[in-house]
Amino acid sequence: MLDAGILARIRLKGNPANVSIISTYAPTRDATETTKDDFYGELQQLSSSIAARDYLIVAGDFDARVGPSDQTTRQILGKFGQDHRCENGQRLVNYALMNHLVITNTIFQHKPSHLLTWHSNDGVTKAQIDFILVRQRWRSSVQDSRSYNGADTGSQSGSDHRLVAAKILLRLAIRRKNKSKQFERYNLPLILMFLDFIAAFDSVTRQKLWKILENDGMPLKFVELMKAYYDASVSRVRIYGEEIEEFLVEFGVKQGCVLSPTLFNYCIDWVLVNALSSYPGAQVGQNLSLTDLDYADDVGLLSEPVEALNMLDSVVAWADLISLKVSTEKTKFMAINHDTGPFTLTVNQVQLEKVNRVEFKACPTATTRPKSESTEASEGSRISRLLVYGYWYTHSITGLGYREFFVI
Repeated sequence: MLDAGILARIRLKGNPANVSIISTYAPTRDATETTKDDFYGELQQLSSSIAARDYLIVAGDFDARVGPSDQTTRQILGKFGQDHRCENGQRLVNYALMNHLVITNTIFQHKPSHLLTWHSNDGVTKAQIDFILVRQRWRSSVQDSRSYNGADTGSQSGSDHRLVAAKILLRLAIRRKNKSKQFERYNLPLILMFLDFIAAFDSVTRQKLWKILENDGMPLKFVELMKAYYDASVSRVRIYGEEIEEFLVEFGVKQGCVLSPTLFNYCIDWVLVNALSSYPGAQVGQNLSLTDLDYADDVGLLSEPVEALNMLDSVVAWADLISLKVSTEKTKFMAINHDTGPFTLTVNQVQLEKVNRVEFKACPTATTRPKSESTEASEGSRISRLLVYGYWYTHSITGLGYREFFVI
């Protein structure tokens, strides 16, 4: 029954990555709420079954007007979405946010005839209701996405939909394995990104913090107590012994409060879980991979070069939603085993500094093995060396126990 919507899936096997395509025909705006709920529930179940490493494409007629991006949707929508967002459009946006998908034919600027995808047979009504979605981690692989006019589009005997196509260019690294070792040995380049947030503890939006606590299952009574504790917070500044008038503080967690580190951890964890959930990160064992190593507001991201910029952009976008800004001056990156030419990373069009050594919360990390080392090296330095010289060069974490690993 067409009113209930149609879903179809195909998986194209490739080396080193497979491509999964979901074709959709969503219920129309006139369908019942139950029908729409059932369709998106089935679409979500199908999407969740796709392997994380697959290149996922979701495309079809959603009968949804999504409109342009705003502060909360700019990571999945472009500014060239047409019309105003309708109820079906909100469903599609929610689905894209949940699955970290970007709606590609809203992010490229084209003339209106190449943005609109549906023309009514009345010759007047037009809309953008057909879309192509890909995972955010692959956003940079989409070179263009637009609609094309067909010979029979809009005619009484032809289709009222226009062809929507995306130009996709994939650059995939091939993994070379030495099967004689217990753990596979890879000679892949790795990118380590060391993020620094500007005045992190003083910048978090408190209203977003309360929402994060609620969504994480924190008892509402506790959330309300925290709101009351922070309500009408004021501060004074002393200049040359004189205090200025008190002013209201609406951002950040309280300095010196025993709860502040925990509250901030909720925020940074929310950012990283949402930003990195679709990225495999770096594999450190047969069934163990890492996307990030964190200490308070200092975050280290681990990625292969092909995904590094998308991963970084995703973290920057999600952090911005709670008013956390990445410092382009203090954020650095290292390229390990990357000898295929120059490699650059940017944040907000500012190029980041590439370094050979980073002091990361008492855990110095280097791209080359030191000639000599003190016998009194800290445990943090030992773990850092095991990561760099154990994993980065041999893809093994021999000597680092599972329990130790998560005590960092």
